[in-house]
Amino acid sequence: MKKENTHEGYIQLSRSIRHSEIWQLPPLHLKVWIWLLCKATHKDDPKKRLKRGQCLATIPETIEAMKYHVGYRAEKPSKRQVWVIYEGLRERNMIVTTKVTRGMIVTICNYDYYQDANNYEGYKEGSAKVTRRLQQGNTRDKNVKNEKNEKKTTLKDLVATNGVAPSTPGEIAFAFFDQWKHPEKRGSLFEKYAAKLGDELDPFCEHWTEPTKSGKKVRWEMEPTFEVGRRIGTWLRNKARWDKNGKGRPSQSEIMDRAGKMFIEGK
Repeated sequence: MKKENTHEGYIQLSRSIRHSEIWQLPPLHLKVWIWLLCKATHKDDPKKRLKRGQCLATIPETIEAMKYHVGYRAEKPSKRQVWVIYEGLRERNMIVTTKVTRGMIVTICNYDYYQDANNYEGYKEGSAKVTRRLQQGNTRDKNVKNEKNEKKTTLKDLVATNGVAPSTPGEIAFAFFDQWKHPEKRGSLFEKYAAKLGDELDPFCEHWTEPTKSGKKVRWEMEPTFEVGRRIGTWLRNKARWDKNGKGRPSQSEIMDRAGKMFIEGK
């Protein structure tokens, strides 16, 4: 790779994306997602009327950007394929779109959180090591080890004791599902979302707390973004549509199969 290819800057991409739902979809879904992340402005742009984490996009532009070559032949996705991908990103609460005369403004959900290096454990540990070496050489500091242990337990302690109100999407999700599993811990945060879900509380929580194959994490932790409020809204809208059709809620495998079939058929 040539060095001049770095002049456009960079984005942060969590390694956990390998375990997310979008990773299991046809490759075009991931390509569109990364393209949107690259297009999003990293700071407010008053001239274009865009805020940090937003970009202006159109379906034709997206189709052109997704072009690839097979030998000398250029291949492009269909309008239907691109539309389905945008719809999927909206349903997964990864983006919010607003129609404008020039196309649509795409807002990347949780852009500030995932594009902040301080929210990545490896970055924090690496920075701490460099600082210690500069200040103290290669001497070991036992206090640092204690600080790391505190950081690892802060989130669980936070939501378990309700000592401090969770603020980030990850903290809120952890608190909500933890309080669902342990009724004795339930507080106002849980009751607010539980009231919205009603009879769908258990199905919603059972779905998103299903363990992964490794058993180390659960489904919601594999998502690039997860805002409980938005996920509940999508869940309830889907339920209303399923009830209207009289077919009931499809399984996760059925949803994935449908997305792949639509991609192959070019719909």
